[in-house]
Amino acid sequence: MSPPKKSDVLAQKYINSTPPWIKQEDLKDICTSYDEVEKASPEGPANFEQAISLTGYGKFNYLLLLAILPAGWASIYGSTSMSYILPSAECDLSLTLFDKGLLNSMPFAGMIVTAFLWGFLTDNYGRKKILVWGYLSTSIISLASSFSHASWLLILFKFLNGIITTLRDEDFVGKESTSFMQNFNGGWQQMKPLFKSPYILRLILIGLIQFGGTIGSNTLRLWMPQLFSMIETYEEMHPQNISGPYPSICVMLERTNSTFHNVNTYVNHTMIVEKICAPVVLNSTVYLNSMVIAVTGVIGYTLAGSLINCAGTKTIMVFCFLTAGLCCGILYWARDSNGILGISSVFVALSSIGGAAVTNVIVDNFPTSLRAMAIAMTMMLGRVGAVVGNLLFPVLFKWSCLGPFGMIGIACLICSVLVLFVPRAKSSLKNSIHINKK
Repeated sequence: MSPPKKSDVLAQKYINSTPPWIKQEDLKDICTSYDEVEKASPEGPANFEQAISLTGYGKFNYLLLLAILPAGWASIYGSTSMSYILPSAECDLSLTLFDKGLLNSMPFAGMIVTAFLWGFLTDNYGRKKILVWGYLSTSIISLASSFSHASWLLILFKFLNGIITTLRDEDFVGKESTSFMQNFNGGWQQMKPLFKSPYILRLILIGLIQFGGTIGSNTLRLWMPQLFSMIETYEEMHPQNISGPYPSICVMLERTNSTFHNVNTYVNHTMIVEKICAPVVLNSTVYLNSMVIAVTGVIGYTLAGSLINCAGTKTIMVFCFLTAGLCCGILYWARDSNGILGISSVFVALSSIGGAAVTNVIVDNFPTSLRAMAIAMTMMLGRVGAVVGNLLFPVLFKWSCLGPFGMIGIACLICSVLVLFVPRAKSSLKNSIHINKK
């Protein structure tokens, strides 16, 4: 009896390690079919790109998507929940506008500093074990952050939350347990082709698009609850006559940008000046407006796939970034609160779609062996953009209301121009998906 082939042993090992909801018979059929195709192929063994094309897109991919949805929800909630807490916590924690920008950016800063570390840990200890402990740690840190009594403590907890969130976001490729230096050398060998022609120029170009797009989407989106609270505060303090003109958004924001007011009191004929915090109005309208923006984004994402298939990725990205930049400019002169909500909803939806479409561009312009690393590096630049945008927003706003809106609008317009220089290409993975849909 001849010993089994090494490929058969590896295939059986892979089949035995699959989750229970995937039928082993289906995997055996796939392996058998692929083996027959490989034998019949005059070109010899297929590479990974050809193997992915042969397997296509089907039941397993949909089940995998369903499994990672809760992880995606947890990740988004962890990075955005702080924007809804800040208006109500500013008096309790004595938060300035810069403190709020710092808190909005902390989850992204945590993601930046440990992105590659999680890759090494998962290679050494396995994805499942790290994910279990990562989710458990996230729940503990999130619960502990609710007991924060000082701004620095809340900043620390959000930074730690961002560190662990990186683990849930990254797509790590499983490997056998190796040493730290072997993992480092293997990672560097995988990265080296990215820094050679023609991929280095593509990586820089796509990275800049991701950086600028994230400055737009993840800055204004995280500041909208605070801005709506300030607008509601102004409208409550200044009841508007029906016949009178509405002030611009900048007038409303500039007159409510400080929650601390001087109050003069007299004790024994001596005037004492005290600073008293007057919290902004945080009513149901603020949360309803945020829900409208979120629903608009969901509708945009739902339509984006069909629009990209019809018009192409580059066309949709140029349209989204260009229109988002114009919306940001129009928002500066907006006067009606409903108009501000409508323009903000369109801006957040379009800028988010444009940023998300960067993944499509990477799939088109990088081979399978480089895509995971290219996505990881562009996501890193996107997180840097989120940190920069959220820190610059209060600084520029302190100088002039035009500053933050100008920064976001210009970033989106630059992205629309950069997209024009992205090479047009179509990967075999997309071709396989298109063929399987037929």
